[in-house]
Amino acid sequence: MTPVLVALTMTVIGLLVPLAVLRRRDVLLRSKEQAYRFHELRDRLQILNAEGKIQPESIGYSFLMFSLNVAIKNAGVMSLSDMLQMSRAVKKKAEYITFEQIAEDFRKQSEEAQILSAEFFRSLTLMLISNDHLVRFTFTLAQPLAGKVNHAAVNLATSAARFLVPKHTEVIYEARQYQRWEKALAPG
Repeated sequence: MTPVLVALTMTVIGLLVPLAVLRRRDVLLRSKEQAYRFHELRDRLQILNAEGKIQPESIGYSFLMFSLNVAIKNAGVMSLSDMLQMSRAVKKKAEYITFEQIAEDFRKQSEEAQILSAEFFRSLTLMLISNDHLVRFTFTLAQPLAGKVNHAAVNLATSAARFLVPKHTEVIYEARQYQRWEKALAPG
């Protein structure tokens, strides 16, 4: 009996250690990938500024530079509470100015600046949904069902989620808001 128990314990330990290593590597790779994405967007914004395709004194430029710096600082390793705090900081900046003013400013800028602003919100959406397994699963499940499911069922599921996992639900709402902003800022 003792050799079986020892063998079972060693097997469990043998499985858990590689999973822990893979989990740590997943977090590290996600962090690096997100930081790289936001650095690349900030570099492109600065190139557009240098080429005169966006005015550095514009509302859109200052909003995007502020938001990219916040995202770079917080890429990859944020807890759910930190993600919500970062998202609120970006939204607070947007509300201080109003999103309509930002969108109107980007419509006056070059098409490259409009594309860059839309890509920023897409990247922010991806960061919000990818850093938490439950949020990623829920968002992945909700996307194909949107518009196909009875609204009463959606409302019931939403109410249950708000009660059971309020922070996770809030992150999903934030991500959906950023998706709407991405579509509003995309040229065409």
